[in-house]
Amino acid sequence: MKFASYLSIAAAVALSAASLADAATFCVKDALALKIALTNAQANGEDDVIQMQTGTFTPSGASFVYQSSEAHSLTIVGGFNVGCALGLIGADYTKIDGAGVKAPLSIDATAAEASVSISNLTLQNAVSVGAAAPLHLAGMGGVGVENVIVRANQVDGFAADLSSSNGSVQIRNSVFVDNTAIGDLAGAVGVFSSAGLDPAIVFNNNTIAANVGMVGALVAGSGNATISNNALWNNGGTDLVSIGSGLRDLTNNDYSTRSGNTNTDINALHVDPLFMAAGDFRLRANSLLRDAGDNGVIGGIGMWDASGQARLISTSVDIGAYEVPDVIFQDDFEQQPTE
Repeated sequence: MKFASYLSIAAAVALSAASLADAATFCVKDALALKIALTNAQANGEDDVIQMQTGTFTPSGASFVYQSSEAHSLTIVGGFNVGCALGLIGADYTKIDGAGVKAPLSIDATAAEASVSISNLTLQNAVSVGAAAPLHLAGMGGVGVENVIVRANQVDGFAADLSSSNGSVQIRNSVFVDNTAIGDLAGAVGVFSSAGLDPAIVFNNNTIAANVGMVGALVAGSGNATISNNALWNNGGTDLVSIGSGLRDLTNNDYSTRSGNTNTDINALHVDPLFMAAGDFRLRANSLLRDAGDNGVIGGIGMWDASGQARLISTSVDIGAYEVPDVIFQDDFEQQPTE
C-alpha cells in the first residue's frame, strides 16, 4: 500500500494553473455526497477538488453528472480515508460502479479555461447505450486522467470518451480492459483534441487489452499526439487507430494491429505482453515489455503505476500501466516517505 497526503496525489494530475489551495474542497463518503458535491461544484464560482473516500459509489437514478460553463477547474481524486486526511495511491481503492444499467460519470466543462482531471479511480460495470460513455470527460481547457481503470463495461460507443477542443488531453498509467461492444462502432478509449499545442494529446504508459468486439484506442483530431510506452493487445478490433490531421509520434509501444496516419513509429514491439492471467493485466517477470519503455518521452511517465507503486523501479520503465515490482518489495511493506 502506498500512502500519500492529498496534495502529493493531486499535484500529479491537476492541469489547472490555479492554486489548489484556493479551491473549494469536498470530502465525499458515498454516492449521495458525490452527487451533491458535483451539483454544488457546477456553479460555486471556484476551482473545485472532490476527494472520494475508499469504497464503491453506485449512482441511484441518474448518473454522476457535472455540467458547467464556469471558467474553473474540477479535480476528482479517489483513495482517501475517512475525513480525507490521507490517500492511497492506485486505482483499485475507489470504484464508481454502473451496476449494469448506467454510464456512471459524465463531466462537461464548456468554458475555454475550464480543465478536468481525475485520478485513483475505477469505473466499471456499466451498460451504456448511445453516446453515453461510462467515462465521459470534456474540458475545454484540458483533460487529465492518471491511475484510472475502465473495465467490464458494455457499450455501443466508447467505454471512455476523453476530449478537449482548446486544451491538452493527457492520459497516463491507466487501464482500459475487458469492455464489450453491443454495437457496431465501439472502442475502449477515444481521445480527441484539436488544440494547437505540441503535443495536444499525451497517451503514455497505458494498457488497452482484451476488449471484445471493439477497437482498442482511437486517437483523433487536428492536435498533435505523442503515444508512448503503451501495451495494446488482444482487442476485438484494431489495437490502435489514428485519424485526423494532427501528427502522431509513436515511441516504444506494443501492439498487434494499427491503422491510420503516423508521423513516426519508433521501437515498436509486436509481442504477447504476457499478462499475469485473465483479468489480471500486470506483467509477468519474463515479459518482453519489462524495462522496454522510454523514460524520457514527451509528456512524462508519471510517478506511480496503476496499482500505486513506483512508476520506475529499474533502469527503464515497463511498457503498459503496471510496473513489474522489485522482488525485494513484493510484500508491499517497504517504508514510504513521511513528507
